[in-house]
Amino acid sequence: MIRQLLTCLVALITATPALADGPQTGPTVPDFGPVFGVPRDSYNLDNDTYYKVSMDASATDASPGDINRHFESVARFLNMHARNGIDRDNIDFALVVHGPAG
Repeated sequence: MIRQLLTCLVALITATPALADGPQTGPTVPDFGPVFGVPRDSYNLDNDTYYKVSMDASATDASPGDINRHFESVARFLNMHARNGIDRDNIDFALVVHGPAG
């Protein structure tokens, strides 16, 4: 139990500087998809791996003229990975849009 509490405390302390700056957009999708900084070595993906990713958007809670949260999630995903060293050419991304989300 004490070990788990210490682990949580260390994670919180190391994440605090990254959260202090607030969310930022870019670099892949400028001015859209804000993300918080991730402490170095806490999100370990292989920069040389080619990733194939798909997301599904079939519903929306957005009002007409508002941004669909699924589209915002796509931008966040791409920005987060770019900020952690994954080259945009190494991500093959598809968003499947159907139903009310369209």
